[in-house]
Amino acid sequence: MSDLTALTVMKRAEIVNRFRKQSRFKIFVLLLFAVFFWVGLYQFFFQGMEFLYNITRDYYFEDMIWTMFFLFFFALMVLLVFSNGIIAYSSFFRSGETGFLHTLPVRVENLFLYKAGESLAFSSWAFLFFGTPLLAAYGVLFEAPWHFYPVSLVFCAVFLIVPATIGTMVAMLVTSFLPRSKRGFLIGLGILLLSGLAYFIWHLISLRAAGEGDLQLVSEILDSIGFTRNPLFPSYWVAKGVLAWSGGEYGNSLFFLGLTVMTGLFFSVVASVFSSRLMHRGWFLSQGRSARKRLSDRTFLDLFSGPVLFFVPRSVRLIVVKDLKALVRDPVQWSQFLIFFGLLALYFFNLRTFQYDDRNLFWKNLIAQLNLLATSLTLATFST
Repeated sequence: MSDLTALTVMKRAEIVNRFRKQSRFKIFVLLLFAVFFWVGLYQFFFQGMEFLYNITRDYYFEDMIWTMFFLFFFALMVLLVFSNGIIAYSSFFRSGETGFLHTLPVRVENLFLYKAGESLAFSSWAFLFFGTPLLAAYGVLFEAPWHFYPVSLVFCAVFLIVPATIGTMVAMLVTSFLPRSKRGFLIGLGILLLSGLAYFIWHLISLRAAGEGDLQLVSEILDSIGFTRNPLFPSYWVAKGVLAWSGGEYGNSLFFLGLTVMTGLFFSVVASVFSSRLMHRGWFLSQGRSARKRLSDRTFLDLFSGPVLFFVPRSVRLIVVKDLKALVRDPVQWSQFLIFFGLLALYFFNLRTFQYDDRNLFWKNLIAQLNLLATSLTLATFST
């Protein structure tokens, strides 16, 4: 038995044991809510596409649906790269299990594949959960053949490998070659995020009030996000392949599927080859990055919580401060926080693009309900 097989068997046994320790009622409730949530997403996507078809009267409908797929997969690719990079950093260099496995006679390439697969499963399951109802709604609305659904699942599963390996390699490169100062790493990451946010805000603000009329606004939006149709992006291959299969162009669809598979295998081989050097180097450097200065008894959060939470008991206030410190010290938590609320803030900053004040009562109510829905989903995500 190879070391990779042994690690896989160990992880499977761990998952089975954890599953057996859970209450059956808890599992039933989670599955029930998952089914209701999936059905709700399916209805949302189906009625949304049907609504677009009714208001466009087949004028812009096909372009809008195709653009929606290109934008959907592109946004997921970017988010998955960030998510996999952050989770890979915690899994490769901050996990106690990884430190234990480094002491065993396990080849570093197999250790990389084991931890990369773990990170992929942990970070990408939500993509399948959100992507499958969209594909199902599209297939039902356009009366796609039955084999469209399993082929779409294959496209999604293969696509996940590309952003996962890219994010993993970014995490290893950053940990191995970035300055050893943790403050420098955080400052560099903050500058990168702020630069990207500023660029997108500037890009979306430039669309405002260029002309009157809904069709002209739709045309400008379609043109502004035309970069998602770049044939060099793996997200374009997946969207194009899925749409081509639904239209009966099986040859083109298989071409894009093969292109995605080869790209995923290429990045996987490259990451596996570099892991023999980068994993050990990154591990030792990450262990030496812990701050050596003595931490003060009272931090900024302690001083800040007094005036803000004066109306709650001191015991509750200490628990709140403890949770805030756990959020700040865990990159997996605060990075997801920045991504979610960054996108939400970007949306709120560009509400003027919809010319909200010039709409009739129906559109005002619809936009208000969508705003409430976006805020509620974000809060529900973090509460969960």
